Amino acid sequence: MFAASFNQAPVVTALLKAGAEVNQRDDQGGTAAYHAAANNRNPGIIYVLAEAKANLEMGDRDQRTPLM
Repeated sequence: MFAASFNQAPVVTALLKAGAEVNQRDDQGGTAAYHAAANNRNPGIIYVLAEAKANLEMGDRDQRTPLM
């Protein structure tokens, strides 16, 4: 989630290739896609996560999604 939040596409790609769970939630219910959308404006990160089958409709505990 940290790598997605800070626009580190090569790190996100490497983590996904190593088997990182693309829809893993943090303690607030956010996913990497949620944090990427909330913390940067690079659609490339969202694209990388979507290609890895990130659920872009998965909300955090307040039901906010990456698409909002």
